[in-house]
Amino acid sequence: MTVIHRIIIGIALLSLALPADAQSYHGEATYYSNRFHGRRTSSGERYHKDSMTCAHRTLPFGTLLRVRNKKNGKEVIVEVTDRGPFRKGTIVDLSLAAAKELDMIHAGVAKVEVTHVDPSEIKLQPMELPVLVEYKPFLPEMKVYDESSGKSYLLSEWKKLVPSNVKMLLMQQQGQKKAQQKEKKKKQTERRAKDKKNMARGK
Repeated sequence: MTVIHRIIIGIALLSLALPADAQSYHGEATYYSNRFHGRRTSSGERYHKDSMTCAHRTLPFGTLLRVRNKKNGKEVIVEVTDRGPFRKGTIVDLSLAAAKELDMIHAGVAKVEVTHVDPSEIKLQPMELPVLVEYKPFLPEMKVYDESSGKSYLLSEWKKLVPSNVKMLLMQQQGQKKAQQKEKKKKQTERRAKDKKNMARGK
């Protein structure tokens, strides 16, 4: 074993001996193609493009990593569920959702800093409950036929016309009453005339 090999092995062992939260990795990040959606990863889980996951060559499955895009400073926390990437200079392969969070979809590749995240450091945000909205079924508005005008109106329109409709209805009722009284007087007059005529014949 040469001296160079020993130095390389020593550096590797030293990096493994360092606490996980002290390690940081610098390199490029890529993301999964859509054709990998639904396929099984090295951990046995199926890859989902909307999950916050990634592939790393050596870190244990379930490890949480904070990935920061050096260009725009955006960060995302992902879980290691697969092995890779195997492209030279690339240290992590992100899910599509994670890549969107880092705003690297258009570029395809981004220079990133990757650090280990202790699960105890992650603070769960309180979940906001949805606001319940009273369901009011929509019903078509009824139409009303107005006898006074001979027209059909929507119920809301007809309500606005009620005062004038009532007035017209009262006028019609008064006119009908007068006509009935006139007809009654006419019949009474005719009956009296007939009675007088019959009495005259009887004499």
